[in-house]
Amino acid sequence: MQIVFNGEPVQLTTPCNLLELLQRKLSETHASLENVVVAVNQDFVHRHNYQSFNVSDGDTIEMLSAVVGG
Repeated sequence: MQIVFNGEPVQLTTPCNLLELLQRKLSETHASLENVVVAVNQDFVHRHNYQSFNVSDGDTIEMLSAVVGG
């Protein structure tokens, strides 16, 4: 399954839900799930729906995290 995650093509070998994908990606960035917002195909997905939202072939997923500072 081929998706685009934050502008980069990603090949997924097994189907997954959005929560599983985000947990993999967050472990690489050391960000927190509570500090990100996610859009799939330009539609915001509420964090309560991450587990029930299945990632599909061709999805474009953008994960944005808040940056605090001045």
